[in-house]
Amino acid sequence: MSVLIPEPRRMRERGFTMIELMLVLGIIGIMVAVAVPNIMEYLRTARIRAAANDVAAALQEARQKAIARNARYGVVLVTRSNHEFQWIVEDDMIPPIVSATRSALSDLIQLGFTGQGQAGRALALPSDVTFDTAGANYFVRFDNYGRACDPSTCTAPNKGTLTTVNAVYDGGTSPYIVLRQQGTGFIRSLCISAGGRVRISSTAGCS
Repeated sequence: MSVLIPEPRRMRERGFTMIELMLVLGIIGIMVAVAVPNIMEYLRTARIRAAANDVAAALQEARQKAIARNARYGVVLVTRSNHEFQWIVEDDMIPPIVSATRSALSDLIQLGFTGQGQAGRALALPSDVTFDTAGANYFVRFDNYGRACDPSTCTAPNKGTLTTVNAVYDGGTSPYIVLRQQGTGFIRSLCISAGGRVRISSTAGCS
């Protein structure tokens, strides 16, 4: 006589309910609504932040050049247009050095192209970022100790035929440069301390 052994019940496969799906979608929607504005803000400010970092790097390179070469007349960073900037070593590196006069910046740039190392290459800001040209000067100078020179008190370099724009503000004790992003109105200020250190601020000015 055979005995029938009942088969064990299979576990019922259970999916997500409509309420659970709606709850998950609602959470995702809230997360997207919170994150998207922050992402868009980050993307919109990325170009001007990158531009400020590029100018700050050029300022620090100019400062290091002045220290490394013990440049008696220093190294200047000039704003060549609303979009271009460049550092130039003011000392005449072709002997004999004439202490009474400085060579024209336009002449020193040509020496840079012939291997004398008088000037770095001209660098450009992103197309939608410009120097705020309401400033009173066109240069920042670093001396051989790496100190920044207040443009209102130190002797301006001889520009020669070099085209420049006034984009360096007189900060009272130290100069600063303002960058402005067209369309958004975002700004970044590069504040140069008397000791030559560069700080980036998100406000117009460094007070």
